[in-house]
Amino acid sequence: MLDYVVFALLLLVPLAPAVVGFWAGWTLQTDSKIAKKALLGIQMSIVSFALLVLMYAVFPSSGTLELARLTPLTWVITSLVLGIGWVVTRFSRQYMRGEPRLGYYYRWLLFTLSAVLITVLANNLLLLLFGWVMISLSLHRLLVFYPNRARTLLAAHKKFIIARVSEVSLAIAFWLIYEQTGTANISAIFDMVNNAQLVSSSELTVAACLIALTAILKCAQLPVHGWLIQVVDAPTPVSALLHAGVINLGGYLLILFAPVMQLSPVANGLLLAIAGISLLLSALIMQTRVSVKVKLAWSTSAQMAFMLIECALGFYELALLHLIAHSLYKAHAFLFAGSTVQQYQNVLLAKSSTHSHLRLVFSIIVCALLVGLAATLVHSALSLWLLLGIGLSFHLYGQAHSVKNQLIALLSAIMMIALIVVWKSFASHWFNLPNSGNVNIWADVYLICIVTLLLLCANQLHKKQASGITSRFQNAFFAGLYLDEWLTRFTQRVWPTRLTPAYLNDSSRS
Repeated sequence: MLDYVVFALLLLVPLAPAVVGFWAGWTLQTDSKIAKKALLGIQMSIVSFALLVLMYAVFPSSGTLELARLTPLTWVITSLVLGIGWVVTRFSRQYMRGEPRLGYYYRWLLFTLSAVLITVLANNLLLLLFGWVMISLSLHRLLVFYPNRARTLLAAHKKFIIARVSEVSLAIAFWLIYEQTGTANISAIFDMVNNAQLVSSSELTVAACLIALTAILKCAQLPVHGWLIQVVDAPTPVSALLHAGVINLGGYLLILFAPVMQLSPVANGLLLAIAGISLLLSALIMQTRVSVKVKLAWSTSAQMAFMLIECALGFYELALLHLIAHSLYKAHAFLFAGSTVQQYQNVLLAKSSTHSHLRLVFSIIVCALLVGLAATLVHSALSLWLLLGIGLSFHLYGQAHSVKNQLIALLSAIMMIALIVVWKSFASHWFNLPNSGNVNIWADVYLICIVTLLLLCANQLHKKQASGITSRFQNAFFAGLYLDEWLTRFTQRVWPTRLTPAYLNDSSRS
């Protein structure tokens, strides 16, 4: 009897949003009633998940089933997805009120959430691939919510092509893993790795490289980043869901398949090389943008690159912490983008202070001491601590207009470093992640060079020269180094798209 209850709850968690969403979307009712029904689907999923967690607390289990993987990692990620889904759906009640295609919006919003939940809970390679494909197809419907915006349609078309490539890459990787192991059960595959029954081979190396390629494409790394920047014309709740709950699934894929990725230094090297360059360029291009949503989009690309770097170095526990923090921050940032203007004004005020240089030096010294202490407590790559110290230094410097705010920022920096130290020490055991070994010295040197270049180029971008090298430098980065223009021309030659779709004036699709 208990098994049937668990099975029913497992079905409700991922399927309740999709079923209720389609039911709410196809009924001709007022906006408020459609929104209430859509929110009911999320609430049913949350209640089912809470009951499932409670049952596993009362009746301990191994945490793995044939089709569902119930481990601490999936508990945390599922909670994160449900929390963000509930916030986005609730925010949509007011934000989307009055839209003529509201039923269409809620159908595909909740279907996307269901697809994400299927992907996270899947314990079978085929089921995971199915959820992965469904996420892309349903999200595409949301990105083209405004079918008369040519720029968004072109971006969604590019994303559609890139998604198909990533799905083919992931399918081939899973097929190679199945050929090597003889099973599609993910838990069984990981047990084979842990028991040394599955060792490194050429087929497994190719599979790991394809998984890395899938993560790179999913996380919108350069040069396939353009669609992420251009779909900001989609409704703000869609942007929040994309940046907080979908784009970082590439990182989740690497964390989930960490035992397999650890067997392939070639795949990790590929991941490190591409993510490092993407981090450098995305962070610099972000500095030239003035639109809040566009700046946040470039920030997402840079943050995803940093998360992929953590995975490439073997620090999967830090990548998981980064994934959780980034999801919560980006959901808040997109839904409350107006407060970013005030934060930017505070930074300008800090720079105008007569003692700004002294405050910057003070911030750097304090953060160097804190980061140095943390680095001695927890073994990690020097480049990661260097980047963390720089980020915290500028965070303190941004609060230089107020002694009170700077003290609060200092306290938050100390708490952040303490959290990283504690998390780094215990998370590998909690989430059964591979322990990161010694970092390759050349990988660390490569990342230190990336960080150094980032600082030097960012300083050059902030100069106010009207002509010369700095001006050309600024113009090139403002144009995104024209990488997306080249990719757009290529995609339009390979798979052209019409920018005036047939359903433009079709009111029956509402």
